[in-house]
Parts: sequence; C-alpha cells; structure tokens
Amino acid sequence: MTNRSALLCAALLVVAPAMLSAQPVPRSVIVNEVLYAPSPSQNEFIELYNRSPRAIDLSTLSFSDNRDEPIPVTMTSTVLRPGHYAVLVRDATLFASAFPDVPFITPPNWDALNNSGDAVVLYQGSAVLDRVPYAPDWGGTDGRSLERIDPAGPSDRARNFGSSTAPRGATPGAENSLFAPDRAPPVAVFAEVIAPDTVRVVFNEPITAPSPSAFILDDGTRPPTVRLSDTDSRIRLPFDRPVTGMGLRIQGVQDLVGNALADTSIALSYPPAGGDLALTEIMFDPRADDFDHRPNQPEYFEVANRTSRTLSLRNVFWTDRPDETGAADTTRVGGHVLKAVPPGGWAVMYAEPDPVDDPASDGTLAASFPGIDLRAASVTLLPLPVASLGLRNEGDRIRLHAPDGRPVAAVTYDPDWHAPALADANGVALERISLTAPAQSPTNWTSSAASAGGTPGRPNSVLVAPDAAPERRLTVTPSPFSPDGDGLDDVTRIAFKLDTNVASARVRIYDAAGRHVRTLEQSRIVGRTGELLWDGRGDDGQSLRIGIYVVLFEALDAQGGQAITMKRPVVLARPLH
Repeated sequence: MTNRSALLCAALLVVAPAMLSAQPVPRSVIVNEVLYAPSPSQNEFIELYNRSPRAIDLSTLSFSDNRDEPIPVTMTSTVLRPGHYAVLVRDATLFASAFPDVPFITPPNWDALNNSGDAVVLYQGSAVLDRVPYAPDWGGTDGRSLERIDPAGPSDRARNFGSSTAPRGATPGAENSLFAPDRAPPVAVFAEVIAPDTVRVVFNEPITAPSPSAFILDDGTRPPTVRLSDTDSRIRLPFDRPVTGMGLRIQGVQDLVGNALADTSIALSYPPAGGDLALTEIMFDPRADDFDHRPNQPEYFEVANRTSRTLSLRNVFWTDRPDETGAADTTRVGGHVLKAVPPGGWAVMYAEPDPVDDPASDGTLAASFPGIDLRAASVTLLPLPVASLGLRNEGDRIRLHAPDGRPVAAVTYDPDWHAPALADANGVALERISLTAPAQSPTNWTSSAASAGGTPGRPNSVLVAPDAAPERRLTVTPSPFSPDGDGLDDVTRIAFKLDTNVASARVRIYDAAGRHVRTLEQSRIVGRTGELLWDGRGDDGQSLRIGIYVVLFEALDAQGGQAITMKRPVVLARPLH
C-alpha cells in the first residue's frame, strides 16, 4: 500500500454530514509546518492541521503561494478529522524516501515555494482559511522545516514560528518539535510617561486592541482613547490632563490567542530631571589580579533616586571629561532597555564583557560583592557589554544625561578624595557621604569602609543621614564572657559608633597590669559604625587567664586628622565546677 493510499484509508471514515464543516471558518484548518528550503529542493511539503471540533473534507480546500492562484489539495473526497494532520508533498518519491512512515497527499501542479520568502495560503472555496507569509528570518532554513509554535497563535508573526529541532529536521504528520501553546496572559513590562499627558505601556507580547476602560491611573483617571502600535505590543494612552499618578491599573487586556490579563498594577516611570538622580559611588580602580584568588571587580558607578517617583533609565547616556577640543566620549547606558530605578533605590552601571543569563547572580558584579542582594526590588542593574567603562584612575568626569541631552547628575572625581590613611586604593570605591551636600565637594567623598571594597546597590558604608546627630560610643558585650567552647558567651562583641564619617582604626586589648596582650586591628578603614569579636586569646593564640581586661579603641579621622580614643573594660571568666 502506498503512503498516499495509507492516508486515504486512515482518513476516509464514515462521517455523518452534520459532523462535516460546511461554512468556511477562518483558521479552522491552519498551515502548521512548511518545508520550503529542503535538500533536495524538490522535497517540499506543507502540513495542514485541523484545529476545529468538526471534520473537514480536504477536497473542498485549495492552496497557493503569494501569487494567489489556488490549486486543489485533492480531487478525492478525503476527511480530515479534528486534531489530525494532512501532509501535502511536491514529490512523492523523495518524500517517501525521507519520511517512509508518514502518509501524504500529492496535489497536482505544485509550483515551488521561494526560499527567499513567500506565502502559503489555504482556501475553502473563495474564503481564506489561513495565510502564512514566511521569510527566512522566521526559520526553516538549512534543510529544516518552518514549524508553528502555537496552533492558536497568529499566522503572520515571526514569533509564532521557528526552525524544527526534530532529529530528522521536520515533523510531518506529527506534533511539532516547537509545539508550545500560549496559555499565559500578556504581561505589562513597562509603563512610562513620555509626554506630560501621555503614557506608553509595553507588553511582553502582541495584544488585541484594548478598550480605554482597561486602563486607570491611581487617581481614578481613564484615557479617552487607546492607540495600538504597529507591533501590537505597545500602546499609547493620551489623557485629557497632565499625568501625576504613581501607578497604572490594567485589567482585561488580551493577547492574540485570547489569554486575558487579570487585574494588575504597574509603576509609572517618569523621565529624570536635574537633581532627581545623585551619583553616589564610583569604582574607577577595580581589583584585577588573576592570581590573588579573589574575583576581579568591574568598573562601575552608582546613582540613587532621590525622588518619590520611579525614574525611567531608557535611553539615558553619560559623557566623560571633554578633551582639549571640547569633545567627550558618549556611552549609552540604558539603550532601549526598559528599566527604571524605584523611589529611594539605586541603579548600578558596570562593565560586563561577557553575556550572562542572570547578572544578579552570574555576573562580575555579583561575584565581586556576594554579600549584596542584587535581586532586591531597590536595585536596578545596567550591565554594559564592555571590558571597561574607561574611568580614568587620575580622575574623570561622569555626567549622566536624559535622552534629550539634559544633564541630570554629574561629578568630576579625584583620586585624592580617598581617605589619606588608605595605603592602597586599588579595589576600593569612592563613596558619597551625604546626598544633600554638594556632589562636587571633596569633603563629601571618601573611601568605602566596606570589607568588599564597595556597596553597589545598597546604602553607602559612609553615608550620613541628614538628621544624624554626632555621637561617639564603644560597647563591649557580653561582660563577663567565658570562652570555654560550650557555645554560650564564647566571644565578646566590641561595637563602636563614631562621630566622623570615615577613620583609620586600631583596636588593642590590655590586661589589668597594663600589658598589651592582643591586637584585634592594627590599621583598618572604618565607617561610622562597626564591630569586632574577641575570643579571649592573646596574640600568641593561647587562652588568657580570667580577669579584667581593657579594650582600647583608637581612630584617626581621615578628613580632619582628629584623634579618637575610647576605652571599655571587659571581664574574662571561666565557669565554676
């Protein structure tokens, strides 16, 4: 029995007339797979799929390429049952050799499909059931078929098609290798105020034209109209007055398959104005030693959102110090990426030379600062695909611009802003001390006191709140403590608070006779607060005897040279047996 005969025997079933589809229903039968660039070139095929609940008589169907000159699928009454496939082939011998187990039909007078792009159009009578206007960038090249991903999805969108991943390069008469029905509703991924009275909303997939009632600002205002873009995934919402809200509520928006978005809300992103963003941290001399057993750091700079609104970073750019001709290098930070920085949050621009799937966990910044949660809602990462940002070690300018070129944040940094007590600034970021003090003031910047060398995506280690009152304190708890290994009070915590932003600290322990027994820190850059632990051992590693000891904390103010000295007693004890 030939393959063609096998198809006919499988399809020629006794079907009641009422079960047959009489009236043409668009997309009841679809073009599900096309092999338009096979090797050999004669081995083209088109696969049809009946996605309707009714049987279809294939003799009522015809098909064509983009010339719209239909030819019959078959001259014989052949029933295609619901959920079944029909494979139309151009050369029976070649197809049977390549796919010997697949039934097929050989329509008469089949003109070759164009490899450079064409259309496959399916008709029932004079009505168009389906039309797939494919192009090479949709897939289906290199001898593999073009497969539809979702039978219910659009026929005229490249996103619903791709090259077959099947071992034989195609799946005629069977479920496509790319089969993945879309059952998820569309997601609003970005909402931006692009004009005083206009909001643009971007979805993750094309949508059908929604009603204005699907959108409402958090103050209750609705747009009078909705304008859908040519891509069908972006809409414009013009309002009758300037937009001032913080969020947009969306409900009932449907994708092209009919999945509906439930009630959801999204923050409105506003373009930044001058002073909205503040440069807060600069890593211009990162650690880059391939043999120190520590991750190499990327160059980065950080900005903070000083406003109560979400600020858009789309299409922002920054420029460095201009040369003698006045020209400055321009680096696009946001590009066309849809990212924003939330109120009170941070955005970190950094060098990421190699692509990574998840910058928050796999990138250079994450490896260099593992103690910082880069997934936090307050953090926006903007990795740039470069080996270096080009921040000069001898000093440079960072000026951030809005898309229209307006400067919104700027600082010209100097390596002399590092703490004088810092012996080596390599791998240590400059941090801003106050967000309200002038950005260009040298006394408003100093070396990061963080052990990792910086604090990208979280408050600076030297940050001073505007209402912070000067205070100095040293506490040692518990006292007494008993380092006997029982897990209870085995160490004592030495916590300090300074009235200076950054200092070089030394912490030593003396016994009751005034003898020096332990140095906990010899010279360490610290911020306003910090702590150390003492395990009751001396510098030789031996356990010290019970008694009263004195913790001597000394610090030198990195800015003014002020000496700070604080002392506290602590009792080292042992349990009584």
